[in-house]
Amino acid sequence: MKGKVRKYPMFSLCGLACGCCTLYLGGHCPGCGAPGKSMCRLLKCAEEQGNLEYCCQCQNYPCEKMACTEDTVSFVTCRHRLKDLDELKRVGADVFEAQMEKKRTILKELLEHYNDGRRKSFYCLAVTLLPLADLQVCMSQLANASLTSVQEKAKLAVDLFQQAAKKHGILLKRNINKPARG
Repeated sequence: MKGKVRKYPMFSLCGLACGCCTLYLGGHCPGCGAPGKSMCRLLKCAEEQGNLEYCCQCQNYPCEKMACTEDTVSFVTCRHRLKDLDELKRVGADVFEAQMEKKRTILKELLEHYNDGRRKSFYCLAVTLLPLADLQVCMSQLANASLTSVQEKAKLAVDLFQQAAKKHGILLKRNINKPARG
């Protein structure tokens, strides 16, 4: 074991939705604090602060160690880190983790039944950024649609998620504005 092993590696200490990430789904990352995963500076900090599970449990939250320029980061799950951590703090870890599992179940359903081979990143992004209630409404509409081809199902899913995102002012597109090299 290389570092601290966390109870729930699907949602990172700093607020990344690891379980809804293409790197995790592709087997390239085991999630935050998973056995064998290297320890990052935030995990070390959490250990020093009393073995915290999430940064939002720290008296110094949010701090400069969590700095992330939300609009220039291409790693999409970074967009709602603080918002998600604030929600976790509000509802408690057990409730929040249960909500994350519901989102992961929705993502699994999308990838198994509504993926035309080009939607994995989009679905990961939608599930990460949209509220659970909106995802559930979209999934209900998809289930009630009488479409047969995967292409038709995928197109409808994208349309429904884009409509839900627009309602919240969320852009379901990867950030590609990386900082210029100096």
